[in-house]
Amino acid sequence: MSNSKKLKAKELYLQTGLSKTQIAGILGISRRCLHYWIRQDNWIRLKQSAEHMPSLMAEKCYYLFHHLTDNYLADYRAKHLTRENIETLYRLTLTIKNLKNRTTINESMEMFALFQDGLQKHNPELAKAITPYVEKYLTNRSSVSAYHLTPGNFTKDAFVEPPEENI
Repeated sequence: MSNSKKLKAKELYLQTGLSKTQIAGILGISRRCLHYWIRQDNWIRLKQSAEHMPSLMAEKCYYLFHHLTDNYLADYRAKHLTRENIETLYRLTLTIKNLKNRTTINESMEMFALFQDGLQKHNPELAKAITPYVEKYLTNRSSVSAYHLTPGNFTKDAFVEPPEENI
């Protein structure tokens, strides 16, 4: 099976709403072959990461920022903001900025697919040679989880650890 068909199948699977049957029909391959490629290179995880990761993280960060700010402002009448309060807001702001500046896995896949299509026309051997590196890069990008982007003083569920009170 040609590598260009696999790349095209991946592009259709990740960037369209076509069914597996439709994709197999368009490319003239068996559904079994397409399922093998999907399992072999973990396209399901890539698709889920591309669709949800940046938007879910940004949404959660904005939610946290809003509620922390409200709580800090409500408490401000009784006491002054602490350095820890300000640092938490600052780190959350940096996380939001990183999410907004970071290209999504979907954008990376689209860029590489276009690049490889063009390269395939001009230098098929080079396109074939770089494909494993592109696959590895995209797989590594898709393995980034919400935990990797959460500031250090947040729990794995992206909540700020409550400060210990001295009694």
